[in-house]
Amino acid sequence: MKVRSSVSAVLPIVMTMLAACASHRGSAGALAATGPGASPDGRYTFEERPNGTPRVLEGTFIVLRDTILVDATPGPCRYNPRTTPGGPIMYLCADVSLSFDRRDPVMKATYTL
Repeated sequence: MKVRSSVSAVLPIVMTMLAACASHRGSAGALAATGPGASPDGRYTFEERPNGTPRVLEGTFIVLRDTILVDATPGPCRYNPRTTPGGPIMYLCADVSLSFDRRDPVMKATYTL
């Protein structure tokens, strides 16, 4: 996913897009210049165009400590009750599954079609 931050200039975001593999899994962009103790808290926007499909996945997610809120197209998005303690935080947005790593939700966000 391409990820942009609207938090402040203190947290610059590097736009990256990793190639989708055969199962159409994608990975979020990476935070630049984050060191030990750096907080990913903030509002991020993303846009992804999976290879081999005419689809566009776009929206925003908000990271607040141990909470992630998602608003995306396609939608509506809802928390996936199959999320397990210690595992990734997962959302279902129509037929797209979004997954956010609890320790690094920006760099390790993925989607599955």
